[in-house]
Amino acid sequence: MTARRSPFPFLIPLALTCAALTAWPAGAPSQVRRKLPEPVVERAFETDEEGLRQWTSFDERCATCRGGKTTECEHCKGYEDMPVCAECDGTRKAPCRACRGSGRALDPLEALVCPYCWGSTWYGCKLCKTRGSYPVKGSGDREQKCGACKTRGAFECTPCKGLGFLPAVRFGSKGPGEAKLAKLVRARETLAETLEGLKAYQPVHERRSKSEKAFTKAVDPAARILPAIKGAKSLLATSLKGLGKGAGYVGYADWLDAEFLEFADRTVFLLRHQTLLLDLCIARAEFNESVGDRAER
Repeated sequence: MTARRSPFPFLIPLALTCAALTAWPAGAPSQVRRKLPEPVVERAFETDEEGLRQWTSFDERCATCRGGKTTECEHCKGYEDMPVCAECDGTRKAPCRACRGSGRALDPLEALVCPYCWGSTWYGCKLCKTRGSYPVKGSGDREQKCGACKTRGAFECTPCKGLGFLPAVRFGSKGPGEAKLAKLVRARETLAETLEGLKAYQPVHERRSKSEKAFTKAVDPAARILPAIKGAKSLLATSLKGLGKGAGYVGYADWLDAEFLEFADRTVFLLRHQTLLLDLCIARAEFNESVGDRAER
Protein backbone atom coordinates (compact mmCIF):
# COMPACT_ATOMS: atom_id res chain seq x y z
CA MET A 1 0.00 0.00 0.00
CA THR A 2 1.26 3.47 -0.86
CA ALA A 3 1.32 5.83 2.08
CA ARG A 4 -0.68 9.02 1.78
CA ARG A 5 1.41 12.12 1.14
CA SER A 6 2.38 13.89 4.34
CA PRO A 7 -0.08 16.65 5.30
CA PHE A 8 2.80 18.84 6.54
CA PRO A 9 4.22 21.51 4.20
CA PHE A 10 7.52 23.12 5.20
CA LEU A 11 7.26 25.91 7.73
CA ILE A 12 9.64 28.89 7.41
CA PRO A 13 11.01 30.45 10.63
CA LEU A 14 10.42 34.17 11.13
CA ALA A 15 14.12 35.02 11.18
CA LEU A 16 17.39 33.82 12.61
CA THR A 17 16.61 35.95 15.68
CA CYS A 18 14.00 33.32 16.68
CA ALA A 19 16.75 31.39 18.46
CA ALA A 20 14.58 31.10 21.56
CA LEU A 21 12.47 28.50 19.78
CA THR A 22 13.75 25.03 20.53
CA ALA A 23 12.44 23.44 17.36
CA TRP A 24 11.12 24.44 13.97
CA PRO A 25 8.21 22.19 13.05
CA ALA A 26 8.07 21.07 9.46
CA GLY A 27 4.30 21.06 9.52
CA ALA A 28 1.77 23.88 9.46
CA PRO A 29 -2.02 24.04 9.41
CA SER A 30 -3.52 23.98 5.93
CA GLN A 31 -4.87 27.32 4.69
CA VAL A 32 -7.38 25.77 2.28
CA ARG A 33 -10.90 26.89 3.19
CA ARG A 34 -13.00 23.79 2.75
CA LYS A 35 -16.48 24.15 1.31
CA LEU A 36 -19.00 22.53 3.62
CA PRO A 37 -21.97 20.60 2.23
CA GLU A 38 -25.38 22.19 2.15
CA PRO A 39 -27.56 20.85 4.99
CA VAL A 40 -30.58 18.74 4.12
CA VAL A 41 -33.50 18.35 6.53
CA GLU A 42 -36.40 16.03 5.78
CA ARG A 43 -39.17 14.83 8.06
CA ALA A 44 -42.40 13.05 7.14
CA PHE A 45 -45.90 13.84 8.41
CA GLU A 46 -49.34 12.33 7.90
CA THR A 47 -52.84 13.78 7.92
CA ASP A 48 -55.12 12.67 10.74
CA GLU A 49 -58.91 12.28 10.73
CA GLU A 50 -59.42 15.96 11.51
CA GLY A 51 -57.31 17.00 8.55
CA LEU A 52 -54.33 18.07 10.68
CA ARG A 53 -50.76 17.24 9.84
CA GLN A 54 -49.04 15.09 12.46
CA TRP A 55 -45.42 13.98 12.48
CA THR A 56 -44.98 10.31 11.72
CA SER A 57 -43.13 8.09 14.18
CA PHE A 58 -39.41 7.98 13.44
CA ASP A 59 -37.37 4.79 13.57
CA GLU A 60 -35.00 4.50 10.64
CA ARG A 61 -31.84 2.50 10.17
CA CYS A 62 -28.68 4.60 9.88
CA ALA A 63 -27.87 4.96 6.19
CA THR A 64 -24.14 5.31 6.86
CA CYS A 65 -23.43 2.12 8.83
CA ARG A 66 -26.65 0.38 7.71
CA GLY A 67 -27.39 -0.49 11.29
CA GLY A 68 -23.94 -1.97 11.91
CA LYS A 69 -23.12 0.68 14.55
CA THR A 70 -19.39 0.83 13.72
CA THR A 71 -17.43 1.86 10.65
CA GLU A 72 -13.84 2.10 9.53
CA CYS A 73 -12.31 4.95 11.53
CA GLU A 74 -12.75 8.12 9.48
CA HIS A 75 -9.68 9.67 11.08
CA CYS A 76 -7.27 6.83 10.28
CA LYS A 77 -8.74 5.97 6.90
CA GLY A 78 -6.11 6.13 4.15
CA TYR A 79 -3.12 6.46 6.47
CA GLU A 80 -0.66 3.62 7.00
CA ASP A 81 0.62 5.07 10.23
CA MET A 82 -1.35 7.49 12.40
CA PRO A 83 0.66 8.09 15.62
CA VAL A 84 -2.41 8.79 17.77
CA CYS A 85 -6.14 8.62 17.18
CA ALA A 86 -8.65 10.23 19.50
CA GLU A 87 -11.44 8.32 17.78
CA CYS A 88 -10.45 4.65 17.64
CA ASP A 89 -7.29 4.49 19.77
CA GLY A 90 -5.53 2.65 16.94
CA THR A 91 -8.11 -0.11 16.46
CA ARG A 92 -9.17 1.25 13.04
CA LYS A 93 -12.83 0.76 14.00
CA ALA A 94 -14.99 3.45 15.58
CA PRO A 95 -18.64 4.16 16.39
CA CYS A 96 -20.48 5.39 13.31
CA ARG A 97 -20.32 9.17 13.26
CA ALA A 98 -23.79 9.55 11.76
CA CYS A 99 -25.61 7.63 14.51
CA ARG A 100 -22.96 7.53 17.27
CA GLY A 101 -23.05 3.77 17.36
CA SER A 102 -26.80 3.35 17.85
CA GLY A 103 -27.44 1.95 14.39
CA ARG A 104 -30.49 4.23 14.12
CA ALA A 105 -30.72 7.55 12.27
CA LEU A 106 -31.10 10.76 14.25
CA ASP A 107 -34.60 12.22 14.22
CA PRO A 108 -34.08 15.81 12.96
CA LEU A 109 -36.84 17.00 15.28
CA GLU A 110 -34.63 15.88 18.16
CA ALA A 111 -30.99 16.16 17.14
CA LEU A 112 -28.37 16.63 14.42
CA VAL A 113 -24.79 15.50 13.94
CA CYS A 114 -22.52 18.09 15.54
CA PRO A 115 -20.99 20.23 12.76
CA TYR A 116 -18.00 21.14 14.91
CA CYS A 117 -16.73 17.55 15.15
CA TRP A 118 -18.94 15.86 12.49
CA GLY A 119 -19.91 13.18 14.99
CA SER A 120 -16.37 12.20 15.95
CA THR A 121 -16.68 13.77 19.47
CA TRP A 122 -13.28 15.47 19.09
CA TYR A 123 -11.82 18.53 17.39
CA GLY A 124 -8.40 18.16 15.84
CA CYS A 125 -5.40 20.14 17.05
CA LYS A 126 -4.41 22.51 14.27
CA LEU A 127 -0.81 22.84 15.38
CA CYS A 128 0.11 19.16 14.93
CA LYS A 129 -2.66 18.23 12.49
CA THR A 130 -4.07 15.65 14.98
CA ARG A 131 -0.78 13.67 15.12
CA GLY A 132 0.19 14.59 18.68
CA SER A 133 3.64 15.59 17.44
CA TYR A 134 5.20 17.15 14.39
CA PRO A 135 8.41 16.59 12.41
CA VAL A 136 11.17 19.08 13.08
CA LYS A 137 12.77 20.70 10.06
CA GLY A 138 16.39 19.73 9.54
CA SER A 139 16.45 17.03 12.22
CA GLY A 140 15.90 13.88 10.22
CA ASP A 141 13.09 11.76 11.63
CA ARG A 142 12.90 13.51 15.01
CA GLU A 143 9.44 14.61 16.13
CA GLN A 144 8.57 17.38 18.55
CA LYS A 145 5.81 16.61 21.06
CA CYS A 146 2.89 18.93 20.52
CA GLY A 147 2.50 21.31 23.44
CA ALA A 148 -0.90 22.51 22.25
CA CYS A 149 -2.84 19.26 22.66
CA LYS A 150 -0.36 17.57 25.05
CA THR A 151 0.27 14.83 22.43
CA ARG A 152 -3.42 13.82 22.32
CA GLY A 153 -3.87 15.21 18.82
CA ALA A 154 -7.30 16.59 19.64
CA PHE A 155 -9.55 18.40 22.08
CA GLU A 156 -12.93 17.23 23.31
CA CYS A 157 -15.72 18.81 21.29
CA THR A 158 -17.36 21.17 23.80
CA PRO A 159 -20.33 22.24 21.63
CA CYS A 160 -21.72 18.68 21.80
CA LYS A 161 -20.00 17.88 25.13
CA GLY A 162 -18.29 14.89 23.54
CA LEU A 163 -21.54 13.24 22.43
CA GLY A 164 -21.16 13.76 18.69
CA PHE A 165 -24.62 15.26 18.21
CA LEU A 166 -26.46 18.45 19.15
CA PRO A 167 -30.06 18.80 20.33
CA ALA A 168 -32.43 20.54 17.95
CA VAL A 169 -33.63 24.00 18.92
CA ARG A 170 -36.01 23.77 21.87
CA PHE A 171 -38.78 25.96 23.26
CA GLY A 172 -38.90 25.31 26.97
CA SER A 173 -39.85 21.67 27.40
CA LYS A 174 -41.05 21.37 23.81
CA GLY A 175 -39.14 20.54 20.68
CA PRO A 176 -39.65 22.45 17.41
CA GLY A 177 -42.17 19.91 16.19
CA GLU A 178 -44.70 20.88 18.87
CA ALA A 179 -43.91 24.55 19.47
CA LYS A 180 -46.42 27.32 18.81
CA LEU A 181 -46.29 29.06 15.43
CA ALA A 182 -45.45 32.49 16.87
CA LYS A 183 -42.44 31.11 18.76
CA LEU A 184 -41.23 29.23 15.70
CA VAL A 185 -41.41 32.37 13.57
CA ARG A 186 -39.52 34.48 16.12
CA ALA A 187 -36.82 31.85 16.44
CA ARG A 188 -36.43 31.66 12.67
CA GLU A 189 -36.08 35.43 12.46
CA THR A 190 -33.31 35.32 15.06
CA LEU A 191 -31.45 32.56 13.23
CA ALA A 192 -31.82 34.33 9.88
CA GLU A 193 -30.51 37.60 11.33
CA THR A 194 -27.55 35.82 12.93
CA LEU A 195 -26.85 33.95 9.72
CA GLU A 196 -26.65 37.13 7.66
CA GLY A 197 -24.31 38.73 10.16
CA LEU A 198 -22.06 35.69 10.32
CA LYS A 199 -21.85 35.32 6.54
CA ALA A 200 -20.33 38.80 6.45
CA TYR A 201 -17.83 38.00 9.21
CA GLN A 202 -14.14 38.39 8.46
CA PRO A 203 -11.32 38.06 11.01
CA VAL A 204 -9.12 41.06 11.68
CA HIS A 205 -5.72 39.97 10.39
CA GLU A 206 -3.05 39.72 13.11
CA ARG A 207 -5.52 40.88 15.76
CA ARG A 208 -6.72 37.79 17.58
CA SER A 209 -8.65 39.62 20.30
CA LYS A 210 -10.55 41.78 17.81
CA SER A 211 -11.32 38.76 15.63
CA GLU A 212 -12.60 36.86 18.64
CA LYS A 213 -14.80 39.75 19.80
CA ALA A 214 -16.23 40.16 16.30
CA PHE A 215 -17.01 36.44 16.10
CA THR A 216 -18.72 36.52 19.50
CA LYS A 217 -20.79 39.55 18.47
CA ALA A 218 -21.84 37.78 15.27
CA VAL A 219 -22.98 34.51 16.86
CA ASP A 220 -24.38 35.66 20.21
CA PRO A 221 -27.90 36.55 18.97
CA ALA A 222 -28.58 32.86 18.34
CA ALA A 223 -26.84 31.54 21.45
CA ARG A 224 -30.00 31.60 23.55
CA ILE A 225 -31.83 29.45 20.98
CA LEU A 226 -28.86 27.20 20.25
CA PRO A 227 -26.82 26.69 23.46
CA ALA A 228 -24.15 24.79 21.49
CA ILE A 229 -22.89 28.15 20.25
CA LYS A 230 -21.56 28.85 23.76
CA GLY A 231 -19.59 25.61 23.57
CA ALA A 232 -18.34 26.58 20.10
CA LYS A 233 -16.89 29.81 21.47
CA SER A 234 -15.16 27.84 24.23
CA LEU A 235 -13.73 25.32 21.74
CA LEU A 236 -12.51 28.12 19.49
CA ALA A 237 -10.71 29.71 22.43
CA THR A 238 -9.06 26.36 23.25
CA SER A 239 -7.94 25.85 19.67
CA LEU A 240 -6.59 29.39 19.40
CA LYS A 241 -4.65 28.96 22.62
CA GLY A 242 -3.09 25.83 21.16
CA LEU A 243 -2.18 27.60 17.94
CA GLY A 244 -0.53 30.24 20.09
CA LYS A 245 2.26 27.74 20.72
CA GLY A 246 3.28 28.39 17.11
CA ALA A 247 3.14 32.18 17.36
CA GLY A 248 6.84 32.47 16.54
CA TYR A 249 6.55 31.14 13.01
CA VAL A 250 5.81 32.75 9.68
CA GLY A 251 2.20 32.15 8.76
CA TYR A 252 0.83 32.27 12.30
CA ALA A 253 -1.55 35.16 11.55
CA ASP A 254 -2.90 33.20 8.58
CA TRP A 255 -3.45 30.17 10.80
CA LEU A 256 -5.56 32.29 13.13
CA ASP A 257 -7.62 33.68 10.25
CA ALA A 258 -8.21 30.17 8.93
CA GLU A 259 -9.38 28.96 12.32
CA PHE A 260 -11.83 31.83 12.76
CA LEU A 261 -13.25 31.16 9.30
CA GLU A 262 -13.48 27.44 10.07
CA PHE A 263 -15.67 28.11 13.09
CA ALA A 264 -17.70 30.68 11.19
CA ASP A 265 -18.39 28.17 8.41
CA ARG A 266 -19.40 25.41 10.82
CA THR A 267 -21.70 27.77 12.70
CA VAL A 268 -23.24 28.85 9.39
CA PHE A 269 -23.95 25.17 8.68
CA LEU A 270 -25.64 24.81 12.09
CA LEU A 271 -27.77 27.91 11.53
CA ARG A 272 -28.79 26.83 8.05
CA HIS A 273 -29.68 23.35 9.24
CA GLN A 274 -31.86 24.59 12.06
CA THR A 275 -33.47 27.22 9.81
CA LEU A 276 -34.52 24.46 7.40
CA LEU A 277 -35.91 22.49 10.34
CA LEU A 278 -37.89 25.51 11.52
CA ASP A 279 -39.22 26.01 7.99
CA LEU A 280 -40.70 22.49 8.08
CA CYS A 281 -42.22 23.09 11.50
CA ILE A 282 -43.61 26.49 10.52
CA ALA A 283 -45.22 25.08 7.37
CA ARG A 284 -46.93 22.36 9.44
CA ALA A 285 -48.06 24.79 12.13
CA GLU A 286 -49.42 27.25 9.55
CA PHE A 287 -51.33 24.49 7.79
CA ASN A 288 -52.85 23.23 11.03
CA GLU A 289 -53.86 26.75 12.05
CA SER A 290 -55.58 27.25 8.71
CA VAL A 291 -57.49 23.97 9.17
CA GLY A 292 -58.53 25.10 12.63
CA ASP A 293 -59.71 28.47 11.30
CA ARG A 294 -61.83 26.80 8.64
CA ALA A 295 -63.37 24.45 11.21
CA GLU A 296 -64.43 27.37 13.40
CA ARG A 297 -66.32 29.14 10.61
